[in-house]
Amino acid sequence: MKKKIREKPHAGMLSRYTTTPMLKWFIESCMLFAIAGTAVFFSHDNELKTLFEVDYYACHKMWPEVLQAASSHSDDFFIVHAVNRALYHTGRLAFDMFSYPQHSDVLFLTAEKRRLGYWKKFDICIELGFINVAENALVVYLEVFGERPILLKRLALINMVKGNSGAVRVYLGALSKTFFDAEWANNYLMHLQSDPNFATDDRIQELRNLMIEKDRPFSDYSPEDALLALLEKNRQNRMAIEYLMALYLLTGQLDKFIENLNYLDDLDYSEIPRHYE
Repeated sequence: MKKKIREKPHAGMLSRYTTTPMLKWFIESCMLFAIAGTAVFFSHDNELKTLFEVDYYACHKMWPEVLQAASSHSDDFFIVHAVNRALYHTGRLAFDMFSYPQHSDVLFLTAEKRRLGYWKKFDICIELGFINVAENALVVYLEVFGERPILLKRLALINMVKGNSGAVRVYLGALSKTFFDAEWANNYLMHLQSDPNFATDDRIQELRNLMIEKDRPFSDYSPEDALLALLEKNRQNRMAIEYLMALYLLTGQLDKFIENLNYLDDLDYSEIPRHYE
């Protein structure tokens, strides 16, 4: 049973410094030096350095940088998972997927040994339309790991999609007291005042159109069933279509690939994707 969120979450010990410019500047500088030091430390292990960079860029949706960072060490499952997301978001999944090492498990990190990849699954669940699945997992992680900005930001977005303005205000209020997400949170708090339903926010409207209203835990779905459920809700869900086609190609199910080519009629490809020819 999902626990009720506290009405006034604490943003953490550092939040008291956000209103003091000099202290804020000093601490942010220390953080940047720490990040730089971490990168130097990782540079002695190229694969670990690549994983660190790819994870950072993917978290910040810097898709060209993901592809550039992954170019030299791209056979790790987590890296290829991020690469596939980056290829999708840059419009190249159906064209360049096989330019990188691939495995059917990398699409959703479904291999048994990759269960710790739950941290990596939040964003793809949100992007595809499994909003409730992502929310349930994020709330559990919030209870376990505390009010991390990475969790609060995604929960704020999810509750915008679901129209829960009270919860949105709580999460944004906590984020507004952090360093790197304060501007994002304050912008949305202002938006909340003028447009509480986020009717003018294209991203929120897009996710509402993709969202499955009643879904099961993600572990109850096979990857194929999950994608087909999304397409039953909205057959123009481009990411679900391209991931379904990728899944069939990666698992050698060419009969199902051909059977579902009709979904491509709803997409606006300027040319036939290389992998679909």
